[in-house]
Amino acid sequence: MKILYNLKIFFLFILFQSNTLISQMPVCGNEFFYDCTTTLRFDRKINKYLKFQRNEISQRSDIYINIVFHIVYEKDVSNVTDKAILQEVRILNNAFNSKNADISKVPYEFKDAINNGGINFCIASINSDEGIKIGIERRKTEISQIGIKDNLYHTYKGGLTAWNTDKYLNIWIADTGNNIRGYGTYPRQVPKEKEGIVISPKYFGENNSRRYNMGKTLIHEIGHYLGLKHIWGDKIGCEFDDLVSDTPDQEHRYIGCPDYPVKSCNSNDMFMNYMDYVDDECMYMFTEGQMERMKATIMIYRKELIQNSMCENMVITPKNDFRVFPNPTSQYIIIDFDSSILEIGEIIILDNLGQKIYNVKTYIYNKKKIDVSFLSKGIYFIGIGKVYNKFIVK
Repeated sequence: MKILYNLKIFFLFILFQSNTLISQMPVCGNEFFYDCTTTLRFDRKINKYLKFQRNEISQRSDIYINIVFHIVYEKDVSNVTDKAILQEVRILNNAFNSKNADISKVPYEFKDAINNGGINFCIASINSDEGIKIGIERRKTEISQIGIKDNLYHTYKGGLTAWNTDKYLNIWIADTGNNIRGYGTYPRQVPKEKEGIVISPKYFGENNSRRYNMGKTLIHEIGHYLGLKHIWGDKIGCEFDDLVSDTPDQEHRYIGCPDYPVKSCNSNDMFMNYMDYVDDECMYMFTEGQMERMKATIMIYRKELIQNSMCENMVITPKNDFRVFPNPTSQYIIIDFDSSILEIGEIIILDNLGQKIYNVKTYIYNKKKIDVSFLSKGIYFIGIGKVYNKFIVK
């Protein structure tokens, strides 16, 4: 399995460096991981589930998935910021719930197919006595184009080792060269420790690239990770299909930004779908059939993502107001926020002279317990951002 995977990476690299690359455009690398036997088995399971158990999808509540971001960079410009990561999470949540502003651009004939949402994302965290470990890890490496090398998945080889891939969606942000924007694979197509997504920092979040500057590359790759094919069915010709009933048959991929309508296979093509290759400004929809297929993939192959989720108590509404109790205290304090939020910040404790004696980078969310038993008796101030509250250790 490992040898096969490494050969696929090698041939993927050679293929994309060749002069035959379509229009010399950076593309998705997913299709070059396809294993016919694995893919056929996967498709049969998904189709059977959707035929006999579709009601299970419609009856379940929203799905929440924890993401771990592994930033592996050689040059500082590739070390994406926390701000960019939070921005990308917002882009994902909007796209997978049809709340993106450009959803209004969907042509009239496809509006009834727009998905109703139900998949949400947040940055992972691990609760511990010391605090919360945030699902953002960084590693400076000396390996160029590590995003298409096996080293990426191993800390001891210069990359970053995945968190448990059954419980977390692992996303590696790393240099994939000039011709690959990213890649994500079907379940069971690669060794478990490599399951997830790789994306170039050049196309992550809102960026300065000319065509893929709105953070939609990751939407596309998560689509693959959750079982979606390219909308044209991954092979040229009208006889091939993406196995989703409400996407029209499409002969081939589109690049650039076509003028609607364009036609193949005797119908107008849904090139504005996230699973085509068009520029970011021209892709803005999943269909309900695609959403059902993604949920079916989760229910069959990635169910632990749901069981492990702690996203339900996090919403994207930054707010710094908080109260502290018990106060006075001798053992611990609890920071209680007015509402749960999805933000990363630093909690600071100052003594009565204004000197910093404690700080921790963490999620600013819900209730946060901090051990203060190490502090001497006296007056202290705990702050988040520009807001501070006084507490007393007795």
